Amino acid sequence: MMKIHNTIVALALGVSLVFPIGTSAQSMSNEITTPITVLEDGVPKKLKMRGADRFEIKWNYNAGQGYFSEVVDEATGMMYLLSADGVLHALNPSGQVKWHSDLGLDWANHLKLGKDGLLYAQNHNLYDFKDGEPAWILAVDKAGKERWTMELPHMYSYGSTFDVSADGIMFVLTDRGVTAIDQDARLIWANDQAVTYKYDYYLSHDVVRLTWIESIQTLLVEKTDNKLVALSLSGKIKWQRENVQPGRRYVSDDGMVYIIGEKGLSFLHASDGKDRAEAPVDTETLNKAGIPHDGAGNFYIEYDEFTIEKVDRTGEKIWSYSRPEGQTGVIGLGLISDRQGNVIFTDTGGSIFSLDPNGKERFIVLRNDEGLVFTRIWAGPDGVLYASADGMGLLAISPKGKAHKGTNTK
Repeated sequence: MMKIHNTIVALALGVSLVFPIGTSAQSMSNEITTPITVLEDGVPKKLKMRGADRFEIKWNYNAGQGYFSEVVDEATGMMYLLSADGVLHALNPSGQVKWHSDLGLDWANHLKLGKDGLLYAQNHNLYDFKDGEPAWILAVDKAGKERWTMELPHMYSYGSTFDVSADGIMFVLTDRGVTAIDQDARLIWANDQAVTYKYDYYLSHDVVRLTWIESIQTLLVEKTDNKLVALSLSGKIKWQRENVQPGRRYVSDDGMVYIIGEKGLSFLHASDGKDRAEAPVDTETLNKAGIPHDGAGNFYIEYDEFTIEKVDRTGEKIWSYSRPEGQTGVIGLGLISDRQGNVIFTDTGGSIFSLDPNGKERFIVLRNDEGLVFTRIWAGPDGVLYASADGMGLLAISPKGKAHKGTNTK
Protein backbone atom coordinates (compact mmCIF):
# COMPACT_ATOMS: atom_id res chain seq x y z
CA MET A 1 0.00 0.00 0.00
CA MET A 2 1.32 3.41 -0.91
CA LYS A 3 1.82 5.64 2.11
CA ILE A 4 1.48 9.43 1.92
CA HIS A 5 3.07 11.97 4.24
CA ASN A 6 3.23 15.75 4.30
CA THR A 7 6.50 16.22 6.17
CA ILE A 8 8.51 19.24 5.05
CA VAL A 9 12.02 19.67 6.38
CA ALA A 10 13.42 23.07 5.46
CA LEU A 11 17.04 23.42 4.40
CA ALA A 12 17.97 19.93 5.57
CA LEU A 13 19.90 19.05 2.46
CA GLY A 14 22.79 20.95 0.93
CA VAL A 15 24.44 20.85 -2.46
CA SER A 16 26.44 17.63 -2.64
CA LEU A 17 29.64 19.35 -3.66
CA VAL A 18 30.92 22.55 -5.13
CA PHE A 19 34.33 22.37 -6.75
CA PRO A 20 36.57 23.54 -9.57
CA ILE A 21 37.20 21.01 -12.33
CA GLY A 22 40.34 18.91 -11.95
CA THR A 23 43.35 19.19 -14.21
CA SER A 24 44.49 15.61 -14.85
CA ALA A 25 45.78 15.25 -18.41
CA GLN A 26 44.00 12.89 -20.81
CA SER A 27 44.61 11.70 -24.36
CA MET A 28 42.21 14.27 -25.83
CA SER A 29 43.12 17.95 -25.92
CA ASN A 30 41.61 19.80 -22.94
CA GLU A 31 39.91 16.61 -21.70
CA ILE A 32 39.96 15.92 -17.98
CA THR A 33 38.45 13.49 -15.50
CA THR A 34 35.95 15.23 -13.22
CA PRO A 35 35.16 14.36 -9.59
CA ILE A 36 31.60 13.41 -10.65
CA THR A 37 30.86 9.71 -10.19
CA VAL A 38 28.11 8.02 -12.19
CA LEU A 39 26.85 4.46 -12.14
CA GLU A 40 27.01 2.25 -15.22
CA ASP A 41 25.29 -1.10 -14.59
CA GLY A 42 25.91 -0.51 -10.90
CA VAL A 43 29.62 0.13 -11.41
CA PRO A 44 30.88 3.64 -10.48
CA LYS A 45 32.99 5.59 -12.97
CA LYS A 46 34.10 9.18 -13.36
CA LEU A 47 32.64 11.59 -15.89
CA LYS A 48 35.11 13.12 -18.31
CA MET A 49 34.87 16.57 -19.81
CA ARG A 50 36.32 18.11 -22.94
CA GLY A 51 36.69 21.89 -23.05
CA ALA A 52 37.56 22.10 -19.36
CA ASP A 53 39.97 24.96 -20.07
CA ARG A 54 36.92 27.19 -20.58
CA PHE A 55 34.01 25.44 -18.83
CA GLU A 56 33.45 23.75 -15.50
CA ILE A 57 30.87 21.80 -13.56
CA LYS A 58 29.90 24.37 -10.95
CA TRP A 59 27.99 21.95 -8.74
CA ASN A 60 26.44 18.52 -8.60
CA TYR A 61 23.38 17.52 -6.56
CA ASN A 62 22.22 13.95 -6.01
CA ALA A 63 21.18 13.60 -2.32
CA GLY A 64 22.38 10.02 -2.44
CA GLN A 65 19.83 9.14 -5.10
CA GLY A 66 20.41 7.67 -8.55
CA TYR A 67 17.14 8.81 -10.12
CA PHE A 68 15.22 12.08 -10.34
CA SER A 69 12.19 13.20 -12.26
CA GLU A 70 12.41 16.96 -12.53
CA VAL A 71 10.51 20.05 -13.63
CA VAL A 72 11.54 23.69 -13.83
CA ASP A 73 9.31 26.64 -12.97
CA GLU A 74 10.23 29.03 -15.78
CA ALA A 75 8.79 32.02 -13.93
CA THR A 76 11.08 31.66 -10.91
CA GLY A 77 13.84 29.27 -12.02
CA MET A 78 13.04 26.93 -9.12
CA MET A 79 13.80 23.28 -9.83
CA TYR A 80 11.67 20.52 -8.34
CA LEU A 81 13.16 17.02 -8.26
CA LEU A 82 11.31 13.88 -7.24
CA SER A 83 13.73 11.15 -6.18
CA ALA A 84 13.18 7.39 -6.22
CA ASP A 85 12.77 7.33 -2.44
CA GLY A 86 9.64 9.50 -2.68
CA VAL A 87 11.23 12.78 -1.55
CA LEU A 88 10.49 16.02 -3.40
CA HIS A 89 13.44 18.46 -3.47
CA ALA A 90 13.22 22.19 -4.29
CA LEU A 91 16.42 23.91 -5.47
CA ASN A 92 17.05 27.44 -6.66
CA PRO A 93 19.17 28.09 -9.81
CA SER A 94 22.34 28.30 -7.69
CA GLY A 95 21.80 24.75 -6.42
CA GLN A 96 20.75 25.77 -2.92
CA VAL A 97 18.12 23.48 -1.39
CA LYS A 98 15.14 25.54 -0.22
CA TRP A 99 13.19 22.61 1.20
CA HIS A 100 12.48 18.93 0.76
CA SER A 101 9.28 17.04 1.47
CA ASP A 102 8.88 13.32 2.09
CA LEU A 103 5.80 12.39 0.07
CA GLY A 104 5.91 8.82 1.30
CA LEU A 105 5.86 7.36 -2.18
CA ASP A 106 7.16 3.90 -2.91
CA TRP A 107 7.77 4.92 -6.53
CA ALA A 108 6.82 7.66 -8.96
CA ASN A 109 7.59 7.62 -12.65
CA HIS A 110 7.10 11.23 -13.58
CA LEU A 111 6.74 14.77 -12.23
CA LYS A 112 4.76 17.44 -14.07
CA LEU A 113 4.05 21.13 -13.40
CA GLY A 114 0.46 21.92 -14.30
CA LYS A 115 -0.77 25.21 -15.69
CA ASP A 116 -2.67 25.56 -12.40
CA GLY A 117 0.65 25.83 -10.53
CA LEU A 118 0.50 22.44 -8.82
CA LEU A 119 3.09 19.69 -9.11
CA TYR A 120 1.80 16.28 -10.17
CA ALA A 121 3.61 13.07 -9.23
CA GLN A 122 2.40 10.22 -11.41
CA ASN A 123 2.67 6.45 -11.53
CA HIS A 124 1.33 4.78 -14.66
CA ASN A 125 -0.04 1.23 -14.95
CA LEU A 126 0.66 0.75 -18.63
CA TYR A 127 2.18 -2.70 -18.11
CA ASP A 128 0.06 -3.72 -15.11
CA PHE A 129 -3.34 -2.69 -16.48
CA LYS A 130 -4.18 -6.22 -17.62
CA ASP A 131 -3.62 -7.42 -14.04
CA GLY A 132 -6.10 -4.89 -12.66
CA GLU A 133 -3.49 -2.66 -11.03
CA PRO A 134 -4.57 1.01 -10.75
CA ALA A 135 -2.52 4.05 -11.65
CA TRP A 136 -2.32 7.02 -9.34
CA ILE A 137 -1.67 10.77 -9.35
CA LEU A 138 -0.63 12.92 -6.40
CA ALA A 139 -0.91 16.72 -6.42
CA VAL A 140 1.56 18.83 -4.41
CA ASP A 141 1.85 22.60 -4.10
CA LYS A 142 5.09 24.54 -4.57
CA ALA A 143 5.77 24.40 -0.83
CA GLY A 144 5.81 20.60 -0.94
CA LYS A 145 2.43 20.16 0.76
CA GLU A 146 0.19 17.38 -0.52
CA ARG A 147 -3.20 18.56 -1.82
CA TRP A 148 -4.75 15.22 -2.78
CA THR A 149 -4.04 11.79 -4.22
CA MET A 150 -6.23 9.66 -6.49
CA GLU A 151 -6.25 6.20 -7.99
CA LEU A 152 -7.25 5.63 -11.60
CA PRO A 153 -8.85 2.23 -12.24
CA HIS A 154 -8.28 2.54 -15.98
CA MET A 155 -5.01 2.41 -17.91
CA TYR A 156 -3.08 5.63 -17.58
CA SER A 157 -0.09 6.73 -19.65
CA TYR A 158 2.09 9.44 -18.17
CA GLY A 159 4.60 12.10 -19.11
CA SER A 160 4.06 13.70 -22.49
CA THR A 161 0.51 12.34 -22.60
CA PHE A 162 -0.54 14.37 -19.57
CA ASP A 163 -1.37 18.06 -19.19
CA VAL A 164 -3.35 20.23 -16.78
CA SER A 165 -5.40 23.35 -17.49
CA ALA A 166 -5.33 26.52 -15.40
CA ASP A 167 -8.60 25.34 -13.83
CA GLY A 168 -7.06 22.03 -12.79
CA ILE A 169 -8.67 19.79 -15.41
CA MET A 170 -6.31 16.89 -16.13
CA PHE A 171 -6.00 15.57 -19.66
CA VAL A 172 -4.73 12.00 -19.66
CA LEU A 173 -4.68 8.93 -21.86
CA THR A 174 -6.70 5.95 -20.62
CA ASP A 175 -8.15 2.80 -22.11
CA ARG A 176 -11.28 4.86 -22.76
CA GLY A 177 -9.43 7.30 -25.00
CA VAL A 178 -8.16 10.84 -24.55
CA THR A 179 -9.78 11.70 -21.24
CA ALA A 180 -10.53 14.74 -19.08
CA ILE A 181 -10.71 14.24 -15.30
CA ASP A 182 -11.40 16.73 -12.54
CA GLN A 183 -9.51 16.86 -9.26
CA ASP A 184 -12.17 14.80 -7.51
CA ALA A 185 -11.28 11.95 -9.90
CA ARG A 186 -14.56 12.35 -11.75
CA LEU A 187 -14.64 11.64 -15.48
CA ILE A 188 -15.63 14.74 -17.46
CA TRP A 189 -15.38 13.20 -20.92
CA ALA A 190 -13.51 10.63 -22.96
CA ASN A 191 -12.88 10.67 -26.70
CA ASP A 192 -11.94 7.33 -28.25
CA GLN A 193 -11.81 8.76 -31.80
CA ALA A 194 -8.61 10.73 -31.19
CA VAL A 195 -6.47 7.68 -30.40
CA THR A 196 -5.83 4.28 -31.95
CA TYR A 197 -5.03 1.38 -29.64
CA LYS A 198 -3.15 -1.83 -30.27
CA TYR A 199 -3.60 -4.73 -27.87
CA ASP A 200 -0.36 -6.61 -27.43
CA TYR A 201 1.11 -7.84 -24.16
CA TYR A 202 0.19 -4.34 -23.02
CA LEU A 203 -2.12 -1.64 -24.34
CA SER A 204 -0.12 0.56 -26.74
CA HIS A 205 -1.32 3.67 -28.58
CA ASP A 206 -0.37 6.18 -31.25
CA VAL A 207 -0.47 9.39 -29.18
CA VAL A 208 2.87 11.18 -28.82
CA ARG A 209 1.90 14.25 -26.78
CA LEU A 210 -1.09 16.08 -25.29
CA THR A 211 -0.82 19.88 -25.03
CA TRP A 212 -3.52 22.05 -23.48
CA ILE A 213 -3.50 25.55 -25.04
CA GLU A 214 -5.16 27.84 -22.53
CA SER A 215 -5.58 30.89 -24.79
CA ILE A 216 -7.78 29.04 -27.31
CA GLN A 217 -9.21 26.38 -24.96
CA THR A 218 -7.93 23.60 -27.18
CA LEU A 219 -6.24 20.27 -26.50
CA LEU A 220 -3.72 19.43 -29.23
CA VAL A 221 -3.23 15.69 -29.71
CA GLU A 222 -0.01 14.86 -31.55
CA LYS A 223 0.10 11.39 -33.04
CA THR A 224 2.55 9.18 -34.89
CA ASP A 225 2.77 9.33 -38.70
CA ASN A 226 2.54 13.16 -38.63
CA LYS A 227 -1.12 13.28 -37.62
CA LEU A 228 -2.75 15.96 -35.46
CA VAL A 229 -6.15 16.14 -33.76
CA ALA A 230 -7.58 19.10 -31.84
CA LEU A 231 -10.23 18.68 -29.14
CA SER A 232 -12.44 21.33 -27.55
CA LEU A 233 -12.87 21.79 -23.80
CA SER A 234 -15.93 19.54 -24.06
CA GLY A 235 -13.93 16.79 -25.77
CA LYS A 236 -15.33 17.24 -29.28
CA ILE A 237 -13.05 17.00 -32.32
CA LYS A 238 -12.49 20.49 -33.71
CA TRP A 239 -10.31 19.36 -36.60
CA GLN A 240 -7.84 16.68 -37.60
CA ARG A 241 -5.04 16.53 -40.12
CA GLU A 242 -2.83 13.94 -41.72
CA ASN A 243 0.46 14.39 -43.57
CA VAL A 244 1.57 17.33 -41.45
CA GLN A 245 5.04 18.63 -42.33
CA PRO A 246 7.56 16.22 -40.72
CA GLY A 247 9.78 17.69 -38.03
CA ARG A 248 9.89 18.74 -34.39
CA ARG A 249 6.76 20.61 -33.26
CA TYR A 250 6.73 23.49 -30.77
CA VAL A 251 3.51 25.11 -29.50
CA SER A 252 3.37 28.77 -28.48
CA ASP A 253 1.02 30.19 -25.86
CA ASP A 254 -1.22 31.70 -28.55
CA GLY A 255 -1.72 28.34 -30.29
CA MET A 256 0.76 28.69 -33.13
CA VAL A 257 2.43 25.38 -33.96
CA TYR A 258 5.99 25.76 -35.25
CA ILE A 259 7.41 22.82 -37.21
CA ILE A 260 11.15 22.60 -37.91
CA GLY A 261 12.46 19.92 -40.24
CA GLU A 262 14.49 19.35 -43.36
CA LYS A 263 12.25 21.75 -45.27
CA GLY A 264 12.86 24.52 -42.79
CA LEU A 265 10.31 26.35 -40.67
CA SER A 266 6.57 26.02 -41.26
CA PHE A 267 3.50 27.06 -39.27
CA LEU A 268 -0.05 26.02 -38.57
CA HIS A 269 -2.53 27.24 -35.97
CA ALA A 270 -4.16 24.96 -33.43
CA SER A 271 -7.46 26.86 -33.59
CA ASP A 272 -8.30 25.49 -37.04
CA GLY A 273 -5.38 23.29 -38.11
CA LYS A 274 -4.68 25.42 -41.15
CA ASP A 275 -1.24 26.41 -42.40
CA ARG A 276 -0.02 29.95 -41.92
CA ALA A 277 2.38 31.67 -44.25
CA GLU A 278 4.03 33.60 -41.42
CA ALA A 279 4.16 33.67 -37.64
CA PRO A 280 6.15 35.62 -35.03
CA VAL A 281 9.80 34.57 -35.04
CA ASP A 282 11.23 37.17 -32.67
CA THR A 283 13.73 35.95 -30.10
CA GLU A 284 11.33 36.18 -27.16
CA THR A 285 8.69 34.08 -28.93
CA LEU A 286 11.21 31.44 -30.01
CA ASN A 287 12.74 31.23 -26.54
CA LYS A 288 9.39 30.91 -24.82
CA ALA A 289 8.27 28.15 -27.20
CA GLY A 290 11.59 26.35 -26.69
CA ILE A 291 12.59 26.44 -30.37
CA PRO A 292 16.35 25.85 -30.83
CA HIS A 293 17.78 28.83 -32.73
CA ASP A 294 20.95 30.88 -33.04
CA GLY A 295 19.43 34.32 -32.43
CA ALA A 296 20.11 35.35 -36.03
CA GLY A 297 17.18 33.73 -37.85
CA ASN A 298 18.55 30.20 -38.16
CA PHE A 299 17.55 26.94 -36.47
CA TYR A 300 19.05 23.72 -35.13
CA ILE A 301 17.70 20.30 -36.11
CA GLU A 302 18.59 16.64 -35.67
CA TYR A 303 19.54 15.50 -39.16
CA ASP A 304 19.97 11.82 -38.28
CA GLU A 305 20.96 9.65 -35.33
CA PHE A 306 24.54 10.94 -35.36
CA THR A 307 24.39 14.46 -36.84
CA ILE A 308 22.82 17.81 -36.08
CA GLU A 309 22.56 20.72 -38.50
CA LYS A 310 22.01 24.43 -38.48
CA VAL A 311 19.56 25.44 -41.20
CA ASP A 312 17.96 28.65 -42.38
CA ARG A 313 14.19 29.18 -42.58
CA THR A 314 14.00 27.33 -45.90
CA GLY A 315 15.87 24.29 -44.59
CA GLU A 316 19.10 25.13 -46.41
CA LYS A 317 22.03 23.65 -44.50
CA ILE A 318 24.49 26.15 -43.02
CA TRP A 319 26.69 23.58 -41.26
CA SER A 320 26.48 20.06 -39.88
CA TYR A 321 28.20 18.41 -36.91
CA SER A 322 28.76 14.71 -36.32
CA ARG A 323 29.75 13.39 -32.92
CA PRO A 324 33.40 12.41 -32.41
CA GLU A 325 34.32 8.77 -32.92
CA GLY A 326 33.96 6.47 -29.93
CA GLN A 327 30.61 7.78 -28.68
CA THR A 328 28.01 5.21 -27.68
CA GLY A 329 24.35 5.23 -28.65
CA VAL A 330 22.65 7.79 -30.85
CA ILE A 331 21.63 11.42 -30.52
CA GLY A 332 18.89 11.52 -27.89
CA LEU A 333 15.71 13.49 -27.40
CA GLY A 334 17.30 16.65 -25.99
CA LEU A 335 18.13 19.52 -28.39
CA ILE A 336 17.98 23.07 -27.04
CA SER A 337 19.64 26.46 -27.46
CA ASP A 338 20.57 29.03 -24.83
CA ARG A 339 20.03 32.79 -24.82
CA GLN A 340 23.44 33.28 -26.46
CA GLY A 341 22.51 31.17 -29.50
CA ASN A 342 24.63 28.15 -28.59
CA VAL A 343 23.17 24.69 -29.20
CA ILE A 344 23.19 21.88 -26.64
CA PHE A 345 22.17 18.26 -27.22
CA THR A 346 22.58 14.80 -25.71
CA ASP A 347 23.00 11.22 -26.84
CA THR A 348 21.62 7.98 -25.44
CA GLY A 349 25.00 7.18 -23.94
CA GLY A 350 24.45 10.06 -21.52
CA SER A 351 27.01 12.47 -23.05
CA ILE A 352 26.23 16.20 -23.34
CA PHE A 353 27.45 18.38 -26.23
CA SER A 354 27.53 22.16 -26.62
CA LEU A 355 28.44 24.00 -29.85
CA ASP A 356 28.66 27.69 -30.58
CA PRO A 357 26.58 29.25 -33.42
CA ASN A 358 29.40 28.42 -35.86
CA GLY A 359 29.32 24.72 -35.01
CA LYS A 360 32.54 24.78 -32.98
CA GLU A 361 32.70 22.61 -29.86
CA ARG A 362 32.39 24.52 -26.61
CA PHE A 363 32.39 21.52 -24.26
CA ILE A 364 31.46 17.85 -24.15
CA VAL A 365 30.60 15.96 -20.97
CA LEU A 366 31.63 12.38 -21.80
CA ARG A 367 29.70 9.55 -20.19
CA ASN A 368 29.51 6.85 -22.92
CA ASP A 369 27.21 4.52 -21.03
CA GLU A 370 26.54 1.25 -22.87
CA GLY A 371 22.92 1.32 -21.69
CA LEU A 372 20.11 3.70 -22.61
CA VAL A 373 20.39 7.01 -20.72
CA PHE A 374 17.82 9.78 -21.07
CA THR A 375 19.31 13.16 -20.13
CA ARG A 376 17.11 16.19 -19.53
CA ILE A 377 18.80 19.54 -20.24
CA TRP A 378 17.73 23.15 -19.82
CA ALA A 379 19.56 26.48 -19.96
CA GLY A 380 19.55 29.56 -17.75
CA PRO A 381 19.63 33.10 -19.17
CA ASP A 382 23.07 33.63 -17.63
CA GLY A 383 24.68 30.88 -19.73
CA VAL A 384 24.46 28.11 -17.12
CA LEU A 385 23.41 24.69 -18.43
CA TYR A 386 21.55 22.24 -16.19
CA ALA A 387 21.47 18.50 -16.86
CA SER A 388 19.80 15.61 -15.04
CA ALA A 389 20.11 11.89 -15.80
CA ASP A 390 19.82 8.53 -14.10
CA GLY A 391 22.87 7.69 -12.05
CA MET A 392 24.22 11.23 -12.32
CA GLY A 393 21.97 13.54 -10.34
CA LEU A 394 21.76 17.18 -11.37
CA LEU A 395 24.72 19.08 -12.87
CA ALA A 396 25.24 22.80 -13.47
CA ILE A 397 27.83 23.67 -16.16
CA SER A 398 29.03 27.20 -16.84
CA PRO A 399 31.94 29.16 -18.33
CA LYS A 400 34.92 29.27 -15.99
CA GLY A 401 35.15 32.34 -13.83
CA LYS A 402 31.53 33.33 -14.43
CA ALA A 403 29.58 34.33 -11.35
CA HIS A 404 26.66 31.99 -10.81
CA LYS A 405 23.65 34.21 -10.24
CA GLY A 406 20.41 32.93 -8.86
CA THR A 407 18.25 34.17 -11.73
CA ASN A 408 15.37 32.44 -13.43
CA THR A 409 16.00 29.65 -15.93
CA LYS A 410 14.45 29.24 -19.35
